[in-house]
Amino acid sequence: LTALRFGDYAGAYAATGNQYGGAAVRGLAALQLQHTNEARAIAAGLMKNGGPTRGYLPQLFLARLAEGDGNERDAERWLEAAITNQHADYAGEIIPYVPAGEALGALYLRRGANAQAIDAFNATLLTYPNDPRALYGLAAAMTADGQVAQAAATRARFEKEWKGADVTMDAAALL
Repeated sequence: LTALRFGDYAGAYAATGNQYGGAAVRGLAALQLQHTNEARAIAAGLMKNGGPTRGYLPQLFLARLAEGDGNERDAERWLEAAITNQHADYAGEIIPYVPAGEALGALYLRRGANAQAIDAFNATLLTYPNDPRALYGLAAAMTADGQVAQAAATRARFEKEWKGADVTMDAAALL
């Protein structure tokens, strides 16, 4: 999961299914590496017995797969389920590796639904105030929406939070 989060898609793809997030992490990495057939096989395995109902990583993966298939409704449905599960499972200082609201904002940003992306990133920032990826996505959505001054201020917040990171942030890193 750490490899996936920091853009080492080959490393995440090579990980065994016994590691945290297992199949879902491998599926997300497969999508990033454009191994679509492998991703579909992983999804088929996850959908046995009615599909995942708990956790959030399988739902994030299935959302990205649905998005890639052009099924935006299912993508949103999976992301909403992931958000619900995260709110039920994470509290206090325990935070998920990939905030599902951040992923929803990224979906809207890729779709060009800038106002929805802004709302989703702002909602994520209410729960995780200094999430640098949500700040990055919010700045990108604001820029696309023509909110230049707000985007610059948000980008400055992102730069402060991302300072010292050993990886470069780009839109592809937003799951």
